[in-house]
Parts: sequence; C-alpha cells; structure tokens
Amino acid sequence: MNERNIAADAVECRDVTYRFGGVTALDGISCRLRTGITMMLGSNGSGKTTFMRLLATMIRPQHGDIRYGPLDYGTVRGREGIRAKLGYLPQHVEFSDWESVQRNVEYAAWARGVSAGGCAGVARHMLREVGLSDVAQQRVRGLSGGMRQRLGLACAMVHDPRLLILDEPTVGLDPVQCMLFRRLVAQRAQDTTVLMSTHMVNELQSLDAHVMVLSHGSLVFDAGYDDFVSAGLRFMRSDHDTEDSRPWESEDDTERPDGHPQWGTPLEYAYWAVTADTSRGRAWAE
Repeated sequence: MNERNIAADAVECRDVTYRFGGVTALDGISCRLRTGITMMLGSNGSGKTTFMRLLATMIRPQHGDIRYGPLDYGTVRGREGIRAKLGYLPQHVEFSDWESVQRNVEYAAWARGVSAGGCAGVARHMLREVGLSDVAQQRVRGLSGGMRQRLGLACAMVHDPRLLILDEPTVGLDPVQCMLFRRLVAQRAQDTTVLMSTHMVNELQSLDAHVMVLSHGSLVFDAGYDDFVSAGLRFMRSDHDTEDSRPWESEDDTERPDGHPQWGTPLEYAYWAVTADTSRGRAWAE
C-alpha cells in the first residue's frame, strides 16, 4: 500500500444544496469522504446521482463548499486538478461500440493523461483485473450488459485514480460477477477514496464500508456499518416486542398485524428506520 496523507485525499462537503428549477435535489449536505469505501444508499430520486455528478465535476456546485484536499470544486483550476485524480463510472456509459474492448480502454487511458506509449500496457493490465482479457479484441457492440459494466470499470480505473465514484456499478452483474467486482473495489480502496451508490441495501454485507443514506435530498445517516446494523436491530426489536405484532402469531402469513412486512434483514430494517417519515422510525436510528 502506498503511504498517503489521508487528509489530502478526503472530500469535504459543507452545506451543499442543488436545485433543478423548483425541485431541491440536495438539501444542505455536509459530510466527509475518506480513504476506503463509502456506500451511499437511497431510493430512486433520493439525490444519489446528483451528488455523485457533483463530485465527478459533471455539474458545478450551486450552494455550499466542496473540496478534495486543497482543490476547490467551485473553481475551474480546482475542477481540472480533481479530474486528473478522478475515476467515474456513471449508471449509463457510452463506448465506441465498433471499436475493440482493448481500444476503448486505451482511449480512456489516453484521455486521462497516460502517455501514448503506455496506454496499451495499462489497458491490458486493467482488462485482466476485470476479467475481460478473453474478449479484448472483440467489438464492444457484442458484449453482454455485465461485460459492458466491467468495461466501464476498467475505463474508470485505468489511470489509477485516487478518487473513484461508482454510480450503482453492480446493476446487470450476476452474483459471481458482483462478488469479483466487490473484491476488486475493496483492493483499490486500500489507498483510494471510493464512493459507491446502490439501492440494494444487502450489498453492505460484503464490504467494510462507511454508510451514508440519502432520502428526499437530505443526508439522514452518516456513520459506520456497525452503527447502521445496530439501528436495524433496535428497530426490529421494537417491532417484535409487543404481543400484537409478533410475526409468528399473525393470521396472515405475508404481513404483520400492523401492516409491516413480515420478513427483513437487520440491514433492511436499518434502511427503513433511517428513512422512515415517522418519529418512531427516526428514533431507532439515533
């Protein structure tokens, strides 16, 4: 592992707000992303993609302050410096479909500052990392959805970025591909700041990650994995401890008497607790 200054690799967000017309996509977000993996959870429309596009310099900050070490997202010079250190995998990646897999990764390397003479070598290495060496000379148009997703990851990481933004990267991957993908990301996260979004809460089980949860544009949880699980366990107990809400005594096998789902993991209960609109749910997240 490279010896690195963790503070220099931290992303600091202070009171970040972003609006699309009259719609508030992000509402006063303050957080710090450090070396390692941060998993961002949230339903569709929660603000995850807007937040990631901000950190990937795809859109400019409107209100608040975002910095990556000494680099300011609010300045042209800062954004240029950040892009040199950044790898970004959006939900939908555009490739040159008529070119080979190898050529697409070579182009990504060149576009991110790798010397022309070094592009082929780093592309081959990256394709081995993501398990696409066997199709390196095939045209991208013939790849499956899962292969295209892994190609996107190769393009995002080919220049060895220090900040890696992955927007729902496991969509379209089968269980084995998901496992291999998480292993690769975990290896990279030893000396890289990784932000990875998902709406599948049980993905957290496989990663030693910090957890952030967005709901309706607000950051409603920002703590460690163990704290997140504890919130779920507390909420589960609150749902089980009264005689009229015991799942095994329900007349309906699919619902508890109070209308709550009968089955759920601690992680699913944790997500329910921290995003609940009721004071009961929020109390168990504290």
